[in-house]
This record gives sequence, structure tokens and C-alpha cells, in this order.
Amino acid sequence: MVDVSDGASVESLINALKRNFGRLDILINFVGVVWTNPIEKISVTEFQKVIDINLKGSFLLAQQSLRLMAPKRSGKVILVGSVSGQIGRPFSAHYSASKGGVHSLVRTLAVEMANKNIQINAVAPVFTLTKLSESVLSNPKLKKSILSTIPMGRLGLPSDLVGTMIFLSSAASDFITGQTLCVDGGCTIS
Repeated sequence: MVDVSDGASVESLINALKRNFGRLDILINFVGVVWTNPIEKISVTEFQKVIDINLKGSFLLAQQSLRLMAPKRSGKVILVGSVSGQIGRPFSAHYSASKGGVHSLVRTLAVEMANKNIQINAVAPVFTLTKLSESVLSNPKLKKSILSTIPMGRLGLPSDLVGTMIFLSSAASDFITGQTLCVDGGCTIS
């Protein structure tokens, strides 16, 4: 078990990958938490926990992965952001801040690593039907509100992300870096 918010835990994971495989070609960080609360009910502890897992965890995984990729001068890093990091969503100040930070992190790391032939991008899904989103979507009023912002009229499915992940992991995306691809049924353009 890896605690992505703990530097030693992430370093141990990457060291194990190096020991067992000798290299790391692709990192996809699909770890995160989401809680909904109005701003006045978000405690400092809750805010910090979301930032630690979603943003700090993305940073640590990318940083440690790049330690293996940079000497080989190749690699792909894909971090998972969210449409909430691109547009305002009520009751998610901490989550939106963490995912907006992931998008900024991607742009910065992409510039730093471009001359090492490492592409760093993000995928920003809309609310997707996963265990992570169950608590948010269990509120019928909130679910209806979310659906009203998605022109395609449905929530995302995990399978909706597969093609984007394959594309960003493949040679077809070798000249794409620093981008956040929204997989959102048109949410961010409506």
C-alpha cells in the first residue's frame, strides 16, 4: 500500500519499480479524494487532506517517476485533474484548488522536461461514475445539478477515459506536452 501524500512511501514504490523492472516508461496517477462541503464548513484539516492527496501526491509521484525517466530521456507522465480544476463548481473549494494545482503542475513540469523528451499531460474528467464519486452523486438534487452542466446529458464512465489514456501513453502523442485534455461531455465549453 502506498500513501501518495508521503514522500518516503512514494520513493519506496519507485525504488521497487526500478529494482523489479529497471525502468519506468509511463506513470498514470489515478489517485484522489473528493468531499463536498460549502466553504464555511470546510475545516483546515479537511482542506489540507485533499491538497495532500490530490496535489502533493501528484507532485511526489511525478517527481519520483522523473528521477527514473530523465536519465533515459523518455517517458510519459499523465496526471488526473478534473473539470473542477478548470471551472467553478459549488461546494468543492478544496477539491477544485487541488485539481487546478495539478493542471498548473503539469504545465510547469512539461516545460522543465521537454528537452528530455518526456511528455507530461493531464486528463480532466467530468463527474465519473466511480467509488470516489458515489458520496457526491448519492444526493439526487446535486446529481441533477451536475447533469444539467453536461451537454451530452450523462455522467462520465471509467471507460470514457481509456482512449485518452491510451493516446497520451502512446507515440501518437509524442509532440503533445503540458496539456489538459477534458473528457467531459462538453461541460467545460458550455
